[in-house]
Amino acid sequence: MPTFTPPTVPQGSNDPFFGRYSIQVGVSVVKRDGVFRRTPFPALREIASLQEGVDWFQGGRTYTIDAGTASALTTDGFVVE
Repeated sequence: MPTFTPPTVPQGSNDPFFGRYSIQVGVSVVKRDGVFRRTPFPALREIASLQEGVDWFQGGRTYTIDAGTASALTTDGFVVE
């Protein structure tokens, strides 16, 4: 079975000392209008009717997905392993 881990983006601060450092933060992926899109902070109303692991993926987690979902994610530019 294929797996999918949503992408990450670097996040840092403007602090004079700690601003030199950044960490990778997971970004959620939500299916909107039939297309998967990166969404940093999805609203609850946005994902309430969607199924996690099929229609939306929370950043920082790895999901086991079916072939159809893997194909849709790949078509929309995401990496599936």
